[in-house]
Amino acid sequence: MRSDKAAWSKAAEGVGELCDGLAGVLEKTGNDQLRTDEAIKAEIAGLKVRVQSHQLV
Repeated sequence: MRSDKAAWSKAAEGVGELCDGLAGVLEKTGNDQLRTDEAIKAEIAGLKVRVQSHQLV
């Protein structure tokens, strides 16, 4: 019975490591997506300023 407990403990440890790794990947993906959105919004805002500065008033 002791070996069963050790096997389950090792399996649980492996699942925990897998979950931690997956959480890291998902967090990085979310951060990268956020930066991409912010970069695009900043570029659009810059274009709006340039367009407005060239409009005849």
